[in-house]
Order: sequence, then structure tokens, then C-alpha cells
Amino acid sequence: PFRFIALPDANLGDLAQPIVGRGLTYGDLDGDGDLDLVITTVGERPRLLLNESPKTNHWLRVRLEGTQSNRDGIGAVITLTNGETVQRRLVSRTASYLCQVPVSATFGLGPNPQPGSLQIRWPSGKEQTVEISLWDQEIKVSEPQ
Repeated sequence: PFRFIALPDANLGDLAQPIVGRGLTYGDLDGDGDLDLVITTVGERPRLLLNESPKTNHWLRVRLEGTQSNRDGIGAVITLTNGETVQRRLVSRTASYLCQVPVSATFGLGPNPQPGSLQIRWPSGKEQTVEISLWDQEIKVSEPQ
């Protein structure tokens, strides 16, 4: 369950000012495991939003390496089952107008993740299961031959 809290304009800095936005992309720009944002605008510099949330939750990042499919596994569907929680990601390069995102898939796992599994459906049609018991890392999974 996610909760959004409205903040007063005084706490938002230049984000309280209206902009003409063109794109939004994300990635772990500071290498701390959470996703940060970059907003592109018309006629202005990009705006960087670093996620400085307390590090109380765990995460897992999955990078695919295709052998029969394309090299980055673009088009693959990764499903993470962690206890009763199921999350799904489509591996893609695009998210917004004139923006690219990392080809890795990031999963937020909460404060107490349980051992789980990844089910990967590759663009070639192959399916693969990978057991997961360690968190807070990026793993690379290669497509089976």
C-alpha cells in the first residue's frame, strides 16, 4: 500500500512553479537502490528529483541477457512472486516522450521480503524460473539456450 502526502508549496521548491513538461524518465542515478526521476521541460534545464526516502525497504533489480532473443531482453515479462505479493515488469527502453529508461527491472520488496521466485517469459517464447533469496542487489539472468 502506497500513501501520498500533500506537501505545502513552501516544501516543494521550484516544483511548485508550473512548467511545460515534455518527458519523464527514471533510474537509480545515485546507486542507492531506489529510483530517481528526471523531468524534461520546454526551454528550461531538466529537473532532477533524487529519492532520499529512508532506506527501510528492500529491493531487487533484474538485468536480462538474451541469447535467442535480443541482447537486452526487451519485450520480456518478468514476474516476481514474493510471499503473497506478485509484481510484474515489462522490459522496455521507453517510458515517456523522447526519454529512455534503464533496461533493468526494479522491484520494491517492502521491509520483510520472503524468499521468492522470478518467472521470465522471454521474447523468444522461452520461460525460465529463478529462485531468489538475497535482496538489495542487481542480478543478471541469461536466457537459457
